[in-house]
Amino acid sequence: MAKWTTKERQYLIDNYTTKGVLECAKSLGRTKRNVTAYAYVLRQQNHMPPLAEKLPYKPWTVPEENWLIKHYRPGLGVWAARKLQRTHGSIKTKLGKLRKLGRLSLTESDVA
Repeated sequence: MAKWTTKERQYLIDNYTTKGVLECAKSLGRTKRNVTAYAYVLRQQNHMPPLAEKLPYKPWTVPEENWLIKHYRPGLGVWAARKLQRTHGSIKTKLGKLRKLGRLSLTESDVA
């Protein structure tokens, strides 16, 4: 792959956190992997903020928890994630916490 130009570098610094890797890759004519790798290098050199600062935590609301308790069935984690606009990992974590709190009666193998 071609060496990064100053213009491309600045574009990535200015747009990576707002437009995301796919849009930047498309705009720059580079692969997703190439953009991700270069963004990592720029973060290590303190030219970009750490990735963790740009991934906000979305707190769970009581209606979301109640919906999950009412509608969740084993094997429907991806469906529940889509309905609640959350990641599958978020659903699994919340199910585990609800189970520990005694608000949900699922076994460990049911949380998938």
